[in-house]
Amino acid sequence: MSLIDNSAIERIAAPDLTEDALALLETYRANDDVIFFLGRLVWQGDMTACAPALLDVAIDPARGKYARIAAIRGVMSVGDPEVKDHLLTAIADNPVPLDRAILAELLDWVPITAEGVELALRA
Repeated sequence: MSLIDNSAIERIAAPDLTEDALALLETYRANDDVIFFLGRLVWQGDMTACAPALLDVAIDPARGKYARIAAIRGVMSVGDPEVKDHLLTAIADNPVPLDRAILAELLDWVPITAEGVELALRA
């Protein structure tokens, strides 16, 4: 996990860093520690264009728990409805057992609808 706390990220997070964040997401896609930091930067900086770049990390069961949680929060906090639906459906359809912390993060974001409840139960 990162040694940088949320308040430090809040001080630098801003939408004008979107291009830089996208470049870093591409360059360091395989590094879970960097993804953990960038995921937090994305959601706190309201960097909507970065949500699709975090999607693959969020749905990949081979990734670290904290990187996935940060990626899920980034996608769900700033992503458009299509990206959010893709994330929820992909995780619900994956047969790999879901870590409790990741499920807890998802439950914070699942819409309170019949479809949302069905997705949560499948997950």
